[in-house]
Amino acid sequence: MTLDVRLSVLFQAVIVLLMLLVCDAFTWLALHFHLINFNMDVFWVISLSFTFVFVVCNCLIFVYAENMNTYWQHSILAYAVIAFISSILAGKLSGLSIDSAGSFRWIYIVFSIGYIIFLSMIRTMRWIVVLAKREDKRLRGED
Repeated sequence: MTLDVRLSVLFQAVIVLLMLLVCDAFTWLALHFHLINFNMDVFWVISLSFTFVFVVCNCLIFVYAENMNTYWQHSILAYAVIAFISSILAGKLSGLSIDSAGSFRWIYIVFSIGYIIFLSMIRTMRWIVVLAKREDKRLRGED
């Protein structure tokens, strides 16, 4: 199973950003009309949640990507865009900067490092599988 790398990473990013916008809109409406009483840092929690959704889905789909290098580059760029847009949106909607909202800056840093580690692990595992398949063919004489 192969995926068009540009479409899949772009598609993932757009879907996550759309879900983020919808969730933020419903939360803002609920707060605006006093339907639910949340702390204003709820927008930062939503932002981090959807960033994490992207990380998990992106890493799972990376297993099936045809070109690992291209997927890697597009994924890192898409993650940066999602993290940037979601943090700007959270800051505007909550009225809290990332520093005044609590420890969200550190959570973003941990997510970013964890994301790179996950992508690296998947890339290494795929490289080992490709190498093992090639050696298996060589040992069978199927060059």
